[in-house]
Amino acid sequence: MSKKLLILFIFFLLIALAGAFVTIISFNKEKNDTAGLKKLNYKQELTDFIFKMLPDIYLRLKFIDEKLILIEEEIKKLDALEKNYPQQKQIIASQKNIWDKTKKSLTSLCEKIGISLEAMYVTYLIDKNKGIELINDQKDDLKTKINDEIESSKELLSKLKAETKQNFFDKLKSRK
Repeated sequence: MSKKLLILFIFFLLIALAGAFVTIISFNKEKNDTAGLKKLNYKQELTDFIFKMLPDIYLRLKFIDEKLILIEEEIKKLDALEKNYPQQKQIIASQKNIWDKTKKSLTSLCEKIGISLEAMYVTYLIDKNKGIELINDQKDDLKTKINDEIESSKELLSKLKAETKQNFFDKLKSRK
């Protein structure tokens, strides 16, 4: 009887440890999510501020950041194609030009928006009430600007697909 209790106790202990492990991983992923803006060159404290105070804008900026990474990968692929097929340079150059223009457009937008976000952040640091007032006054305009840029590039950006890594559970599901 005591052997069964010991096995049962160990079983529940393992379940509790697994739950704690999953919780810690989820918490750390959420906590480190603000490190996800790799291409936008915003200061970390500004990124943290956007994440906390303007989550809708943060998600849009994260989307753009991910697309900028994919655009750079696409341009690298085109560069490799150009090396392998130099006689087809015109075809490749026209496609590269399209991606370069899109990249510049998205980057320019993020730089302009970054200036506004930085002003909000500094205002918030100096006077929280004025900062919140400024956020409320400008956030809809910023969302609209970002949405308009994303919409104008939507068809082209939809061609980009990230090479996603499947996690263990997704791999199991895909085997069925």
